[in-house]
Amino acid sequence: MMSKEEKATIIAENVAKLIYVKGFSQVKLGNAVGVSHTAIQNYLNEKKLPSEEVLEKLASVAGVTTEQFLERGSF
Repeated sequence: MMSKEEKATIIAENVAKLIYVKGFSQVKLGNAVGVSHTAIQNYLNEKKLPSEEVLEKLASVAGVTTEQFLERGSF
């Protein structure tokens, strides 16, 4: 099982990649998954982890499963 810190790092990397690949701003991604741009910043800065519900939405926007979103290089 991965540590909370490792999970935060992978989520930060994948959120950054999602923003880049989709051409989203932090605000647009936040709107797409139902959180504020501040929440997106917190994920990017590894300050907070998204809830399971938000994680599922991030994965859906990325076009992958939640499990894949928690892996490096999954999309």
